Parts: sequence; C-alpha cells; structure tokens
Amino acid sequence: GYGETARLFAFGWQVYSPLTRSAGRNIAVFDSADKLLVAGHTWKGPSERQLAFKPLMMYSRAGGGHVIAFTEDPNFRAIIDSANRLLLNAVLLGPAH
Repeated sequence: GYGETARLFAFGWQVYSPLTRSAGRNIAVFDSADKLLVAGHTWKGPSERQLAFKPLMMYSRAGGGHVIAFTEDPNFRAIIDSANRLLLNAVLLGPAH
C-alpha cells in the first residue's frame, strides 16, 4: 500500500549497515542526504550523510520464523500515519510470508 516514499520521524543516533543479500532484505531505506529533511530541523555534519541510503526496515529469516526490524520507532507518538501503516503492515502481513 505504498508508493516510492514514506515519511518517518528519525530521532536516533544509531546508523545501521544495509543487510547483505545472503542475510536478508532491506525493505525500506532512507533517501539521499539532500532529501532527508522534509520539515523541522536536522543535525548538520557527517551524521546526515551517514544516514543516507541506510536501512529503515529490514527483513530476515530466523529459524522457522521471520524477523522484521525497524531502525527507528515507526509509531513515535503516533503522529505520522504513513509510519503507523508500516508498523501495521509488519505486524499483520509479516506472518503471511
């Protein structure tokens, strides 16, 4: 139920490396550094460049199950509908694989 982009509030300091093909899939990644800021403010410097194209949502198999991981809280204060939909898709549609 998504187009090419979704909006999310990123507030953490962690930057994760993308998964390799053998380890899983990077379902959603952050945009380029010049397109990360939609509204508000951001930190300046190398951190903004480091976040570009890094994963937001990752999928991997674990034993007989599946793991869908988020690098940021998709339901932070429940203020962004598109982020809430990401979480609901992971919970409701993830087990369907």
